[in-house]
Amino acid sequence: MNQARTACQQCQGQRIVTCGGKVSDLFWANIADRDYNGYVPTDMGLGDDIDYISLDYCLACGQMQGSWPLKPTKLEQGKM
Repeated sequence: MNQARTACQQCQGQRIVTCGGKVSDLFWANIADRDYNGYVPTDMGLGDDIDYISLDYCLACGQMQGSWPLKPTKLEQGKM
């Protein structure tokens, strides 16, 4: 599980929700004309476990928390 943030990196609000779920091989994603179905990719900022998705976001401004921008993902590069 992600360590809870105390303030939004965008608006400094205190309404950060941490959420996640076990999706195993039921994850799906689409970017441009590429589709993917399978385990959770670890290069999309959604966690680093292939069975679980986790993210933090601000309920005040909608900003997803984390380090951005990310490097091009394997899905974007057609390597999945």
